[in-house]
Amino acid sequence: MMYPRLILARNLLADDGVIFISIDDSEQDNLKKLCNEVFGEENFVAQVVWQKIHSTKNDAKYYSDNHEYLLIYTKNLSMVGVKLLPRTDEMNSRYKNQDNDPRGPWQSGDLVASGERTTGHFIITSPKTGKQFDVPQDKHWVYSEANLKALVADNQIWFGNDGNAFPRKNVFYQMFKMDKPLTPFG
Repeated sequence: MMYPRLILARNLLADDGVIFISIDDSEQDNLKKLCNEVFGEENFVAQVVWQKIHSTKNDAKYYSDNHEYLLIYTKNLSMVGVKLLPRTDEMNSRYKNQDNDPRGPWQSGDLVASGERTTGHFIITSPKTGKQFDVPQDKHWVYSEANLKALVADNQIWFGNDGNAFPRKNVFYQMFKMDKPLTPFG
């Protein structure tokens, strides 16, 4: 049933076009094989998992099915490029260099995620004041203890101007700045 429809979709697709196909767990493997045949394995772009519901189902037989897959193919991968949206002055204004870091402007990002992890609780110390921090109950650090301490040592963790604020990760502007577009999906 799907094969003729995918052939038609491929024939209607522009040479630089991309098709996004949503499918559930039970059929994603078959659809990927079929799409590899119709579009060619070399034109596979990505398989994305997206969360379709945000709460568990109590009527699931084994696991609560809360996601689907998005298979992404193109007619001709060599003709497709990623076109980034231009950055706005408002977006750029969110980046500051409060500590004169030589890596340039940055904004702070969260270091905490929801849920308990066995090794997700440990103490991080502010190098400026010696104040110690751990995540709240039912949360965990997003980095391992060794990695987070390395980030602190590399001045990539912000403890506020006075060194007493809950730690946050420096996300540098340079990481996202692009002077020219990416090559196709590269």
